[in-house]
Amino acid sequence: MITLLALSLLLSTPSPFSGAVLTFDGVGPARLGMSVSELRRAPGKFRRGDPPDDSCYYPIADPSLNMAIMVRKARIVRIELAGRGHATEAGLFVGEPVERARGLYSGHFHEHEFHTFAPGVTHLDIESPDRGRMLVIETDGRIVTKFIVGTSKAVEYAYGCL
Repeated sequence: MITLLALSLLLSTPSPFSGAVLTFDGVGPARLGMSVSELRRAPGKFRRGDPPDDSCYYPIADPSLNMAIMVRKARIVRIELAGRGHATEAGLFVGEPVERARGLYSGHFHEHEFHTFAPGVTHLDIESPDRGRMLVIETDGRIVTKFIVGTSKAVEYAYGCL
C-alpha cells in the first residue's frame, strides 16, 4: 500500500519543465552556462556521473521530456525541445504553422535550409540582443517541429555534437 502511494505521488508530480517557457537563457531549471554539477542538482531526470572526458555529450535521461541538453566542457551550451507543449517567450508552440512563427518574429530572423541531408527542413535563426546566443525555430516547411537555444557556435552543429 505504501509503495502504491509513493508511486502515485511520483507519477503525479509534474515535471519541472511543464509549462516552462524557452528563453535565450534556457528552459525551466536548465540554463545555458550551467555546470554539470548544477544540472545534477536541478529537478528532473538527468544522468548521474561525469562525462568520460572534456568532450561534448547529452546528459538528459528521460526521453518523455522531448528534450535534449548538450554539454560541452562541463557547461550547458545547447537545449533542444521537440514535441507539443513547448513554447517560446513570444508564445510560439511546437506544432504551430510556420507562418505564425514568421509573424511573431518578423524582422528578427534569418531563414535558411537546415542541411543538405535534411531536405525541406528550414531554420529561422533569431540572435539574442548580445549576439552570444541563438534561438532556432526548426520547421518542416509547414509547421514548427523543434526549438533549439544555445551559444551561437553550439546551434550550428548539424547533428548532435558534430
